[in-house]
Amino acid sequence: FLGAGLIAALGWTLGTACGAMAGSLLPMSVRLSLGALLYGMFIAIIIPPARKERGVLFTVIIAAAISILFKYVFTAVSGGFAVIISSVTAAAVIALIAPVKEEEECR
Repeated sequence: FLGAGLIAALGWTLGTACGAMAGSLLPMSVRLSLGALLYGMFIAIIIPPARKERGVLFTVIIAAAISILFKYVFTAVSGGFAVIISSVTAAAVIALIAPVKEEEECR
């Protein structure tokens, strides 16, 4: 377990260092566009399951609405905490309203 964790931590650290060094070599226009790319990646992860399951779609909508509240109403909360609070609250609301039904075990 320690060996696997050590290898993963070493890979993560080296990957981060290489990315930081490579990023410093890129022009500013490319670095700024990579920030928008991150949002696009998250949208690409969310859209396919949201098309198939209404619960995922409603969770995303609720999280976005709560996030907007934090942006314009509860401005004292930092952006990072707002994202965490929005996502956890939206997931909890949907889990209470429409829990996922477990499949019956085969006998």
